[in-house]
Amino acid sequence: MKIRCFLSYNNKDSIFVRKIGTILKDHGIDVWFDEWKIYAGQSISDTVEAGILESDYFIIALSKNSVSSKWVRQELKGALNLRLKGNDDFIIPILLDDCDIPLFLLDYNYIDLRNRGFEQIIQLLKSVRKNNIEQEYLSKSLIQEETVSIPKGKFLFSLKNKPYSIPYSYRIDIHPVTRRKFFSFIFYGGHTDKGNWSDRGREYFESETDFFEIKKAEELIIKRFPKDYYLEKEKYDYPIDRITAYEAEAYAKWVGGRLPTELEWEKAARGAEGNIYPWGNEYFDNYCHTDPDLNFNVYDYPRGASPYGVHNMAGNNTEWLGDFEVDGKRPRIPPIASS
Repeated sequence: MKIRCFLSYNNKDSIFVRKIGTILKDHGIDVWFDEWKIYAGQSISDTVEAGILESDYFIIALSKNSVSSKWVRQELKGALNLRLKGNDDFIIPILLDDCDIPLFLLDYNYIDLRNRGFEQIIQLLKSVRKNNIEQEYLSKSLIQEETVSIPKGKFLFSLKNKPYSIPYSYRIDIHPVTRRKFFSFIFYGGHTDKGNWSDRGREYFESETDFFEIKKAEELIIKRFPKDYYLEKEKYDYPIDRITAYEAEAYAKWVGGRLPTELEWEKAARGAEGNIYPWGNEYFDNYCHTDPDLNFNVYDYPRGASPYGVHNMAGNNTEWLGDFEVDGKRPRIPPIASS
């Protein structure tokens, strides 16, 4: 049975709340969002009341707009009545901006979405998918959200600072691929879809393993990553490791991209000016962690981000790079002639 969520908000916040509703729908949740549920000729108050009564969770978007809204206050009263009848975790507040939190919600833990963060959206998903097998897994549409655009143009490459130019803009993940994201690739069938694999990768796995024959995602995750699967769920936001280049290629294709080239990776890591470290030219211990025997949550060390906002380009795990072909030819980006 689908989980059902009611979204309570003010229409001035509709753009972001609609995005939240779309993400929830992408993850198999039945979302009551007025734009999707109220039709011409229906009684608004009756339809809203039925939506609240039929929902498993009442998500209220708190903002300056919503806390002064008569409609939102009425919806909250209805939700509080259900909560008083014994559904203690029925109400989930999400904070969109600084505002006066209603008196009856002051003792609630809320999800802070003031910065529209990827981590906080995952927290919301986990809150409504509690005790659900899909709790830890993300749709590829949500994974695609956590990327940043790198502009085309000149940059300095290698510690010799050779000038290069990449003649196109491209997107790159803001954080390394986590266990959560890679397990999502398996959970949603990407690992066993041979269409995601290169010819050489498919040949290798068909000759060396029976992974393509395993139909149950949980069974494949346990067999392929027996130690990782049984780790504490908090470590699902640690980078995935011990994967082959072929699996990295397949994951990238599943999520709608490819592995970055060396030049693309370095521009994203060091910026156009060729920083020695992602954040600048002076080393700071608390900006990264470089112990080769330790990896850590990819959301740690936010001050170590590159000029483009890409994290963990120093420290944490090493990463796979790749080349790509266009019309059967691998593009070559020549260095800019120095004067």
